[in-house]
Formats: sequence, C-alpha cells, structure tokens
Amino acid sequence: MKRKYDIKWEDSVDSTNNEALARIHDTDVLSVLAAREQTSGRGQRGNVWKTVPGQNLTFSIMLKFGTGLLPPFPAIRQFRLSQAAALSVVSFLKDNGIAAKIKWPNDIYAGNLKICGILIENSVSGAELRHSIIGIGLNVNQKEFPADLPNPTSMSIETGKEYPCLDIMLEKYITEFDRWLDMALSDASATELAGIYGQNLYGDGKTMEYRDTGSGERFSARISGVTETGMLRLEDISGQIREYAFKEVELALAKRASV
Repeated sequence: MKRKYDIKWEDSVDSTNNEALARIHDTDVLSVLAAREQTSGRGQRGNVWKTVPGQNLTFSIMLKFGTGLLPPFPAIRQFRLSQAAALSVVSFLKDNGIAAKIKWPNDIYAGNLKICGILIENSVSGAELRHSIIGIGLNVNQKEFPADLPNPTSMSIETGKEYPCLDIMLEKYITEFDRWLDMALSDASATELAGIYGQNLYGDGKTMEYRDTGSGERFSARISGVTETGMLRLEDISGQIREYAFKEVELALAKRASV
C-alpha cells in the first residue's frame, strides 16, 4: 500500500467503532482497529451487527484530517468517503471471485444477499471533517446465521472456499481501500468516483419497489442518480424525481427463508 497503516488486532471489543473513537485522539498515524470478536457490534439504523468470533473481518479505519498524513477535507464532501469505502469492498470481493453491488448508501450485496455492512461516523469542526471512523463488517467464513437476520451470506458461502488467514486478508483489503481513498481526496477524481459508484449500485437501471419510511408509501421507481451529498434520486413510474436522504427511503427486498 502507498500509505502506512498501523493495524492492531484485539481479541474482543464491544464495537470496533466504539473502541476506535476512544483511541483516535491518541494516534497520529493512519490506524486500523480489528477484532476477533465483537460483543456489541453496531450497524446502520441502530441495528446490531452479529458475527461469530474468529470467522469474519470486523474492523474500523481511523482517518484524521489536516494532520499532515491526510489533507484538510471539507465536510460537505464527506459522502466521497462512503463511496470509497463501498467501492473498495466491491473491488476486494471482485478480486476474490465474488460479484457484488452497493445497496445505497453503502451496504454490500452479493446477488440479493448482504455480505458486508459499513458504518461511517464522522466528526465535523466548522466546515471541515476532523476525523472519520469507517467501520466494516465483512462476512468471510461464517455459514450459519441467526434466524432474525433477513438475508445474510458470506465469502465462503459464495465461493465454497475457506479463508484461513484473516490478518493477510485485512492487509490486502487496506491496500485496496487506500487506492479508493486517493480518489475520494482528489477533487479531480470526484466525477469519476461518483460515476463508478453509480455503476455499481444495486438495482441500477431496474424498476424496483421502494418504501418511504416517513409516510409508509410504497412505490415503484428506478435509480436516477445520487447527489454529491449522498441523496438518492429516484424516478417513479409517473416520471417524478424524488430525492431521499439516508433512512428516509428503503428498498423492499424479499427475505431469505434460510441459510
């Protein structure tokens, strides 16, 4: 990788994002905190990220801006970090023979099944991002999941392979992440990054069923694009363009009966 990342492994933490936040002010390097076990992993929408100890990759990347290692970064551009994180996972999975897509804004799906979740927590100071903690949970070797998870899968399920060395896998992923981070930090690459992100969205070009979480309305629409700040643009069957922020709309997906 081009930048040097300090990767630390812990046997058990409640949440890698929680632990990363507790440590971020004490580090002056690009850091990654990984855990063999998460006892209270957190996902999007306040969900719990459930994982079997030692079978998956659960880690948080700590980025501090304006420190010399990373340049100052305008808060208005923070969605680029979400794009970079999601695309780095898609690229990593592609390198391992798995075709994946991004379910807006940054869940990763193999087919219709969720293989990875991403939770990004940013700290803003004035008009700039102070730091970003990018938490990633990638299902690797786990084959059985709790019944209350609607549609999980893993790399092992998708490929039929076992992945014995999670440490090396994480190092390879971080190399991929660093490449996409370069694009996120560069204004010159913003249009290209957004274009690639759009091309890799789950359901891109298809008319699918969505639900407005505020009103409960269900409607059919296709993705029209994503704004620079991360708003999802949907064109419904009447031709109307609707814009939604995160948590304001959800894709209605069929649940998987069993794993």
